[in-house]
Amino acid sequence: MWWGPEFAYLGAKANCGTKACSNSITQAGISYKFGIVMTLAGLIGVPAGSYVSQGIRHNIPNADPIVSGVSLLMSVPILYIGFIVARYSTGWCMALTFIAGNFYRINEGSYFC
Repeated sequence: MWWGPEFAYLGAKANCGTKACSNSITQAGISYKFGIVMTLAGLIGVPAGSYVSQGIRHNIPNADPIVSGVSLLMSVPILYIGFIVARYSTGWCMALTFIAGNFYRINEGSYFC
């Protein structure tokens, strides 16, 4: 998601406007936080996807594409809302990005079992 940090940065700048906090928001700072959030989402999401897929496979033989599709369908609206919220709260933006990143990485983890 090469465009993610830029979008979050512009939302954070729009949130502050011309206030004093506007100078403390930097592209590098937002990109660093975004990288940490997505790394943690990957470290949690991939094993979670594998676990969920293995658990469902006992009842549904083709669980991998189902887990993949459902996780992607869940990640997109959450990510969209997260970037809309960036204009109002950088913390909520990062939290929703983390949740969406988890669902996105569950998609990848469902094939590693």
